[in-house]
Amino acid sequence: MILFFVFFHFYLILLIFMRPSLLAEKLMEPFYRYTFFIGIEQGFNVFAPSPRQNNNHVLATITYENGATEVTTLPRMERYPQVQKLFHERYRKFLSDNVTSGFYPFLYKDIAFWVARKHNTMKNNPPKVVTLFSYTSQIPPMENGVDPKLMKSQLANLEDINEDKAKKDKSKPHKSAYNEFNNPVNPPRWKMKVLTVQQIDRKDLE
Repeated sequence: MILFFVFFHFYLILLIFMRPSLLAEKLMEPFYRYTFFIGIEQGFNVFAPSPRQNNNHVLATITYENGATEVTTLPRMERYPQVQKLFHERYRKFLSDNVTSGFYPFLYKDIAFWVARKHNTMKNNPPKVVTLFSYTSQIPPMENGVDPKLMKSQLANLEDINEDKAKKDKSKPHKSAYNEFNNPVNPPRWKMKVLTVQQIDRKDLE
C-alpha cells in the first residue's frame, strides 16, 4: 500500500509536468481536484507566460454571545517573517488558493468551527456566529507598476479624489480614469465575497 501510494503520486507529478499536452490533461482530469487540494498541482502561472493577476486572503468575523464582534485575519504568508514562511507555506495553498477558489465550499464549515474554537477564550461568552470572507486584490502589471510616471499619475489621482471628497468641489474638471499607459490610474484594489455565515453551538467548541 505504501509503494502504491508513493508511485501513484509520482504518476500524478509526472502528468503535471507533461502538461499542457492533451494526453496528460485527459489522464489527470479525474484527479485534478485531488492534486489541487493537497497542493502538488502547479500551473506555473506565477512565472510565465501570464503571471497571476491577484492576491487572495480570507478574513473572519466572530460574533459572541453578548453581541460583541471581532475581526480576525487567517494566516497570510506576506505577513510572516521569512523563516516562519518556510513552515507555513501550506496555509497559502490551502487558504489563498483552495478556499478562495470556490471549488471547495464543503471546507467552509470546518474552517468556521476552527476559528470559533480558537477564539473561545472568554468565560461564559462563547462565539455564536462566524462569517468567512474572501478578498481578492489586483496586482498591477510589473512593467507598469515600477514606472515612475505611472506611480506619479496614481498618486496625483488619489490626491484629486481625496480633495474632491473633502471639498465637494464640482468646479474642477474631471480627469480621465485612464492614464497614458491605458491602465486605470486608481484601479479597484479588492473584491469582497461572503463565503459562509455559520451558526456555532456549544458542542461545536469542544
